[in-house]
Amino acid sequence: MQVKHRTVRSLSVCAIGVLTGFAAAVPAQAADHHRPVIHRVSGDAAIRAAASAGDTAVIYTDVPTKIEVGSRITRIPFGVGTRRPTTDIAVQLYDNAGRGFPLIDDFDFSEAPVSFWREQDEFYGFQLAVYGNYTWDIAATGSAADGYPNYEAYFAASVRAHSLLGFSTGRVGNNVTVTVATRLYNNVADKYQGWAGRGVYLQKQTAGGAWANVGGITTDARGNGTKTIGTGAGVYRVYDKDTATVWGQVSAPRRS
Repeated sequence: MQVKHRTVRSLSVCAIGVLTGFAAAVPAQAADHHRPVIHRVSGDAAIRAAASAGDTAVIYTDVPTKIEVGSRITRIPFGVGTRRPTTDIAVQLYDNAGRGFPLIDDFDFSEAPVSFWREQDEFYGFQLAVYGNYTWDIAATGSAADGYPNYEAYFAASVRAHSLLGFSTGRVGNNVTVTVATRLYNNVADKYQGWAGRGVYLQKQTAGGAWANVGGITTDARGNGTKTIGTGAGVYRVYDKDTATVWGQVSAPRRS
């Protein structure tokens, strides 16, 4: 278990890699003057704007809700901030079944009335081996003298395996032959392997720019598949759906 304690003295921003799935800014609880409100924000600029505007929130968080495991080390970024001093904020990420490896960071904002701290922690594959629903737990320890009691908020997240999806096309007249390949990350072997029996959907772009389903392919034992459809020239793409343990993908479009 990783335990850290940071004293933040000024507005600090650490550069991090981008992870998909950051949610829009929404309040976690209704505001009142007796207890702090934890707000979701969409980035560093959002907390600066909120603080400048006199936002009634006290605690700010920016945490990913979609976490993909696709390598030996998964880097998970998050951010926390506050508008009041004498505030201690603990951040945890834990499996809803009580399993997995929790992330714990402890931030001391006692010397900074307006601060934001961005962090990135690393997990090895075995630490996120349990795929499914997780919870961010943001707990703030306040000061009775400041009228700021303890407070806690929760945000749902999902940890799933990363997958790969690619395709190629060939056309003779109106007959378009589509070949797909799917790969699924195996966190035990630390490599991508063919995804057998995976359902892949074929789409063609309409004149109006929308995407219409024109067929499907089920992959073979090696994670590959081929199908010929009589839908003529055009722009195509393929996609597969999310599962409870794997994030699906949408390919880039290809003209045939």
